[in-house]
Amino acid sequence: MMLIEDEPDALAGMTRIAAGLNLPDLTLHTADNAESALPLIHAFQPELIVTDIMLPRMTGLELIESVVDEGGYKPKVIVVSGFNDFEYARQSIRLGAFDYLLKPFRTEDFKARIEKAIGLVLAEKKLAAENSKQQSLAERGNHAMRDEYLIEFCTRPTSLEEHLYQRLRLWQIAWLAEAPYTVMLMDVKGYPDGKPLHRDHALQTFAIGNIVSELAEARSSSVLLKDPKNRWMLITASDQPEQMAKEAVASVGSYQRITLAVGISAKMQRFDQLHEAYAQAQRAFQIHSLSDEAPMHYESPAASAAAAANSIPEAIGALIVRGGQGDAEGRRIGVFPASGPAGREFLRA
Repeated sequence: MMLIEDEPDALAGMTRIAAGLNLPDLTLHTADNAESALPLIHAFQPELIVTDIMLPRMTGLELIESVVDEGGYKPKVIVVSGFNDFEYARQSIRLGAFDYLLKPFRTEDFKARIEKAIGLVLAEKKLAAENSKQQSLAERGNHAMRDEYLIEFCTRPTSLEEHLYQRLRLWQIAWLAEAPYTVMLMDVKGYPDGKPLHRDHALQTFAIGNIVSELAEARSSSVLLKDPKNRWMLITASDQPEQMAKEAVASVGSYQRITLAVGISAKMQRFDQLHEAYAQAQRAFQIHSLSDEAPMHYESPAASAAAAANSIPEAIGALIVRGGQGDAEGRRIGVFPASGPAGREFLRA
């Protein structure tokens, strides 16, 4: 509460009455002019202001006009005046004053006006808290439903129908049906099929989620949720998914000392490919989880086979250069077959 009155005796009396209300959370500020009241109002934003109209230099009405609605600030205001002038009352109402009190006033009247204003402030705060709680519960329920649907889309092929598209719009993820996207899976390295249920593992999952959610929020068109194996799944339309993954690995490693495994699907063009994208991300995640050298992004079996085939001539060349140990080394790594009929057939070919 803020009390502003230039008459010392009147200010002392108002202060005594306000302090005597015995409100546990009441913080009381006083000033004898508008200029000294302004910085206090800006600093503490009192929910109730009681001000005299006739103050030196700046009037109480001018003070209220300068602070009300500033950045959404809307305190309850009780205007005190020694003049029974309708124009003052009209201006007070125009500025949103809660009440208008004429001097001289009785202690009981002043106390009743303050109690009424404070009661209204407390009721509004309670209502705002209840509305915020209801909104939070509604948002959590909405997110839970969204995640449940997304998991279903990821675990079985789903065609995009009108009612599903409307749900995507409701959840503000219509980009899944309108833009290319990628699916990523992330979890602690070394658990290709998901971590066992354990309190420490739950804390790790929570910590990873906090970091990755910040990265996702910094980019548009991204949604983060948990898959059925409690791994974090990021679906994003970002054109730099691997960069996002590298940032996640670096941040989780730096802040939590956790080595992160990541699997990234190929970029998909259609909503009905979400199931395929999730399967690719799982495969890439499993490989990256067990190897420090494996790439994070998905490689098709055909591409992997082609890469392996291309590496064989290089291995043969290296063995030829190494001379006499070539046959034995070739058999060890599988480039040359073992001696015997199969080996002789390979050499004749």
